[in-house]
Amino acid sequence: PEESARYATEANRLADSLDLQAERARAVNLLGLYHYGQGRFELALEYFLTVLRVAENIADKAALSMAYTNIGHIYTDIGLPDSAIVYYKRDLAIHQGGNDVASIASAYNNIGLIQDEQGDSQGATVSFRRSLELTRQCGDSGLEGIVLNNIGDMLLNARKYGEALEHFEMAKNIATAVDDRFTLAIALHN
Repeated sequence: PEESARYATEANRLADSLDLQAERARAVNLLGLYHYGQGRFELALEYFLTVLRVAENIADKAALSMAYTNIGHIYTDIGLPDSAIVYYKRDLAIHQGGNDVASIASAYNNIGLIQDEQGDSQGATVSFRRSLELTRQCGDSGLEGIVLNNIGDMLLNARKYGEALEHFEMAKNIATAVDDRFTLAIALHN
């Protein structure tokens, strides 16, 4: 990990010296991800906010999406779901009307997680179902398994054990079929 941070720091320095702002946004995002992975959330947030400023200045939708999602993840992890959902909805807004169906599905999944955490099971159900529909539309089996697990968790918390088990089983079957060990581990844990 430290070596990746060194490379990202060097890439940021070079991009900045050559005024390559899109590349700078990517390098700074990598630095944010490094610190996020190390549990240094405040520092990671500073990097992601820098990515956001750069992306806004150059109107780079991909970098904006990256920043919104990562800022949302930080706010989720530090217990600020109201702030997180704002950024997840901004990410969704960037992709609405476009053809990046997987990104729209991912944004709906992130929104659903926050809604579920906040006790809005009706809103979470709508968001998760929309995400599930889109993952199937674009054929993203990995994300489909994750969404099915999230629906299962929501149903488990609502004490709907039979329905929860059905969703965990569907997630397990998908994960097994595509050899997605991460999603399989989550499904088996549940």
